[in-house]
Amino acid sequence: MHTVLSSTWLAGVSAASLALLTAVMLVRLVEQQSLIGDSIGYLYAAQRIAAGFGPTYADANNSLAGPYFSLYAFQVNRPDSDLMYLGFPPGLAYLLALPILIAPHTGLVYWVIPATALVSLSLSGALAWKLTGRPWAAFWSVLLFAATPELWRFGSAIWSEFPSAALITTALTLYLAAEQRTWPRRAETGLLAVTGLLLGYSVFVRYTNLVVMPVFLLADALLIRRQPHRLATHWPLWLLSGVTVILVPVFNHFYYGGWNLTSYSPAHGWYSQPPFAVQYALGPSFIDGYSLREAGVTLWRNFGVLLFLAPLGWFYLQRAGAILAGSTLMILSIYAVYAFAPTGLNARFLIPTFPMIAIGAGAALVAIGARMPPAPRMALAAGLLLLAVWHVPAHLDAVAHRNQENARQVALITKVAATTPANAVFMSYPWNDLLAVYGGRSVFNFRRVPATNAGAQQHRGDAAISTIVFVITTLLEAGKPVYYVLTGSDFITGLPERLQEHFIADPVTVEGVTLLRLALAP
Repeated sequence: MHTVLSSTWLAGVSAASLALLTAVMLVRLVEQQSLIGDSIGYLYAAQRIAAGFGPTYADANNSLAGPYFSLYAFQVNRPDSDLMYLGFPPGLAYLLALPILIAPHTGLVYWVIPATALVSLSLSGALAWKLTGRPWAAFWSVLLFAATPELWRFGSAIWSEFPSAALITTALTLYLAAEQRTWPRRAETGLLAVTGLLLGYSVFVRYTNLVVMPVFLLADALLIRRQPHRLATHWPLWLLSGVTVILVPVFNHFYYGGWNLTSYSPAHGWYSQPPFAVQYALGPSFIDGYSLREAGVTLWRNFGVLLFLAPLGWFYLQRAGAILAGSTLMILSIYAVYAFAPTGLNARFLIPTFPMIAIGAGAALVAIGARMPPAPRMALAAGLLLLAVWHVPAHLDAVAHRNQENARQVALITKVAATTPANAVFMSYPWNDLLAVYGGRSVFNFRRVPATNAGAQQHRGDAAISTIVFVITTLLEAGKPVYYVLTGSDFITGLPERLQEHFIADPVTVEGVTLLRLALAP
């Protein structure tokens, strides 16, 4: 008995210590100066929400020269407004707005994503322990999750995937708690209501999270079939799931301008090709493609050979394992047919599956270990521990290097912008958002000029140059200095040369960066 208690205590302390160490390192490595449009857009929208303006972007030049002055994330334009609206579902932006409202000058907002990563990590361990009844399952689940490179890369920066993972994993925890324990009727009803709310809110963080909801409903339908009395307490899950499904097209109608319109629609600058198609799984897409293959590569890169233990653990966990497996497969299935393959920066798409995989692998490890003699079991544990942590220092160094490079780039942007008048307008495909947020200048987002013709369902690429020339001319005639940044990345091939056919372009070099100051030709 004493040995069992000692082992339980050691496993619990080890898992908790690992989670605490992960939390400390995530906070130390948190990204406060992002260079990526998604992260910048979420944070800017949150700041606008906290200020009472909603998820919008305002620039006076939109009323002067057209709806082209915004961050990349704000591509939604309404005909009755000069404001630009956030293209992403606003769930994460509203979540980020809360700490800004509470403590606007403390940087608390940057801790939101690490907190959701820690919730996902901790609940993985807690569920593994609860479902297996073995405390070491918690340790292995937490360790395997904490050792993944994506935890450090995306758990320290503003992205929507860890909030998605936290919401889904918390919903799963509450659902299983309601099922596996005896509760007063009102308490069980409350647990199911919160489960439904969390799943519903996750959809407005990322629309693709909707695919998890049928897994919960199927599991619940099978439970109610065996135990009909459960319907009296489980109805909130069904009601709120139905409300969520109804709210999505309603939200689309009022926010994006149509029941079936989203930021993925050509009317809001998306490509004319569909974002999801079966052929993208094993073939190319207009972005990259081979998404099923790349999903497998990403999961292997994060979990290695232990990835194959997850299905074994799900089988061992029976009904709960089926929910874990179903949720994982649904998330994989949607991103396996997405035009953007889940690799590189887009490897984050699969993060909501990580808790499910970690729980399954942790459960399998303790089940296998229980059937081994003590000496081989200890040797296996030592080997797995070394294998899991071997690359973690490199993951931490990569994130620290990212932050250093971001700071260097932001300092450069700030210096370049400071040499120009306050009313200057910049044009730069790679630096658009950086010049707006860190440089404090208006930006002509010419990437949005070849906007999609919603009727023809195709880009108006041939009209881009004439529209760009018109916008620049309008700005110059209004006395706004216009600068084009020569970075070698122009989106439209030969754009600097084309502009010099219409305007006088005086080169100015600042900190090694060449700007073309445009002026009207005589």
